[in-house]
Amino acid sequence: MNRILLILAIAGIVTACEVPGKDPDKISMTDENGNEVSIDKEFVNNRVAIMNELQEKADKLKTLIPITLDEAKALLPTTLGGITITDEDLDSGNGIVKASAEYKSGTREIELEIYDCTGEEGRKVFLSQLKTMANFATENENSYIKTIDLNGKKAIEEMDKIENEIKLRYFEKNRFLVMLEAKGITAEELRKIAGQIKI
Repeated sequence: MNRILLILAIAGIVTACEVPGKDPDKISMTDENGNEVSIDKEFVNNRVAIMNELQEKADKLKTLIPITLDEAKALLPTTLGGITITDEDLDSGNGIVKASAEYKSGTREIELEIYDCTGEEGRKVFLSQLKTMANFATENENSYIKTIDLNGKKAIEEMDKIENEIKLRYFEKNRFLVMLEAKGITAEELRKIAGQIKI
């Protein structure tokens, strides 16, 4: 069960898990190993409030009119990190508008994708991506994935140390999913490059 569903599941049994004689500010439950665990009620309530807010945003996205392909094209910078755009593609298939571009110079490469998460399909993308943006970090000698603060926004940063690839994904204006992938560029550089994308 993913983290979001777990939180909602916990929220649904708040009342049932209150046990007389125990801390009323805690929720008691049994994990899959039969061990009793306690969780702060405030923590659960805060997470439920956040999920309700995100669900409202997703429902609003469903009602919005997608941008046109011309408008999507205008979102693509002519240069990123000092590299001029070398290829671009616009697509409105599968019920979602996407603009993508490539920037290449020598060993430095950047790929950019921008999705307009409106309509039913866009709403699904919005929610599915948010589920992966919880605070976490995992790392080994070859790679890492972690949540970072990117110019005041939550973002997921991924690094493949063997291939020297770095990826970023985040939302702009609670609507546009931005995905960056680069080679021959450091993580710090890519974060700065993300600031050059104006939506």
